[in-house]
Parts: sequence; C-alpha cells; structure tokens
Amino acid sequence: MTDEARGLRPRPDGPLDLAPWPDRLSAFVVDPRRRIHGYAGAEDLALNYGFVDILRLSLCGELGTAEDARMIDAALALLAPVGVFESPGRSALLAQMGAGDPRAGIEVGWISLCERASTLLERHASFVAWLEQGARGEAPAGPAMPELGDPICEPAFIEHWRARCESLCPGLTQVQAALCLLQAAGLRERGARLLAISLAGIGTVVAEAGAGAKLGFKGHPGDLPSTRLRAPDRRDHDD
Repeated sequence: MTDEARGLRPRPDGPLDLAPWPDRLSAFVVDPRRRIHGYAGAEDLALNYGFVDILRLSLCGELGTAEDARMIDAALALLAPVGVFESPGRSALLAQMGAGDPRAGIEVGWISLCERASTLLERHASFVAWLEQGARGEAPAGPAMPELGDPICEPAFIEHWRARCESLCPGLTQVQAALCLLQAAGLRERGARLLAISLAGIGTVVAEAGAGAKLGFKGHPGDLPSTRLRAPDRRDHDD
C-alpha cells in the first residue's frame, strides 16, 4: 500500500533513491554457465584438477602450478589440528549436543574458526608484514599462543620445503611456516589467508564434535574451565 493510500504525506526522495543504481549483479568469479574464471566445472576442472587447485583459481583468478597446490596442501596440514580444547572445537561440540544435529556443529564451528583465524593473523601481523615485504632480514619472533597450540616446526619439514619457499627458516612455528607456504603459493590477500586457516580446521572440528556429541551432556564435564583434558587410552579402542 502506498503512502497516499494510507493517507500519509508522500515521502520525498532521499540520497539513496536519487543515486544511480545498476540493474544487474556483477559476477567476477562464477559466470551464468557455472564456469570459474572461464574454466568449466565438469568438462575441465573436475577431470584435471583437485580441490586445492580450484580454491587457488577462485581466489587468485588463475590456476597455479602443481608445486603451488602441494604448498597449499602442506600449509593446510600444518593448520588442521584444532582440538576440543580450543574455542571452535568446544563450541561446535556444545552446539551439536544441544541441537542434536551435525549442522549446528558445522555452523557454529565454522564461525568460531573464522574468529580464530582473524585472531591468529592479528597476532602475527608483524610476521605477515615481513612476508609481504619480501622476507628480508631476520624473521620476527612469533607470539606466544599456548591456547592456540603453535609448536615449533620440525626441522625436517623446513628442510624439505625450503628450496621451494625461501622464507622458511629454522625456528619458525607451524603457523608461521604455514603462512610462508601460503604466501609462496600465491594466497597473499587477507581474505585468502583467513579462508585457508579456517578451512584447514573444519574437518577436525566437525569430527571432534560428532564424536563427543555421542556421549551426550552427561558425558561432558560441568566444571569448566578447570577441566583437565586427556588423550583416550589406546586400550579403549582395541576391544
């Protein structure tokens, strides 16, 4: 019903009404034929490339090399372990138990993973700036993040990748090493880093929530945050 029909004085046009607006959405990645930056899904990408290749294509606008894909895979592997002792794992578990549906665990876990990724990048701002400036000089020390679980990267891993990723050096944490690999593979925008870090942990978070939800609320400690976490006894799985 119009303002006139309601007996109201017509509202004058405001700045938003008077501004010129396009009459169509602009598509930059996926066209109406479902092509990603010009590459057909079923005829090309699904037959010849993997998920990491398509992720890089979507974010960067072009396919990377096989080496780029391997570096992204390695970075995701370093970032994958996100346990129930971290916010995404705990919140996903509680959400799935409360709703009785894995969808709730996935939704809440993903949002929490995105928040965690943002926090992680904020705490590594000086290291990211060092990478963006060409990794010149000594790498900045990483922040102490015991709650996010960031151990020193194994020397064998650094040695394996250093020829292909020159910013890697001994003494880096796993998060720092992952950021080096993502940078070398072409994922250099903040959004690309946030997505990669979040995506890496979704599998472990969802799996942990699904396993823990089977215990129900009675199997979940009620004295948080003083709960002590322990690894399951291997003998529990041998029966």
